[in-house]
Amino acid sequence: MHVDEVFLQLDLKIASEFIDMYEAEITKAVRTGRAIGHHWSRQARQTLRYAMFLRFYALFENHLKTICARFTTSRSLKLSVSDINGKGFLNQVNRFLKLVVSVKPLEERPLWQEMLAYSWIRNTIAHRNGEVIQGEQMPQHVKRLLKTESGFQIGKNRTIVMDRQFCKRAMKQMATFLAEVGNG
Repeated sequence: MHVDEVFLQLDLKIASEFIDMYEAEITKAVRTGRAIGHHWSRQARQTLRYAMFLRFYALFENHLKTICARFTTSRSLKLSVSDINGKGFLNQVNRFLKLVVSVKPLEERPLWQEMLAYSWIRNTIAHRNGEVIQGEQMPQHVKRLLKTESGFQIGKNRTIVMDRQFCKRAMKQMATFLAEVGNG
């Protein structure tokens, strides 16, 4: 296990504890009357979940860059991941691993479809505050996630809704994916 993987596991543990601790604080604020009811509670929880998801997704991409840099250095490669064109960062890394490093590409790994869905979720939260545009063509990997994940849905107001367990599961899957990629 590389030292980066140790730090990633520590980040995962801290993030999981953080989300539990702040969800409990939100519940406590509603019970003690410091917060104004159900609407405030729902908004506070969703804001926390969005923030944690975005934070861990940023860690995920950063760790992917580190893994690629490690391959470049350890194999004395002339190209780095930033030299490769690709539509979106995940596809750029996929092409780098397949064409330059010659290891199993991301698209052949078990959690690839979930990572693509998490990328879409990240982009939707970051660029549109979680709003899914009416009539927008939703990628198949996101549709599949909507069918299989009870804690992830598109709400009545067309925004992404995720529960605490979905966030924790997504973070764990990102960490698992990184560990697999880091091992070649």
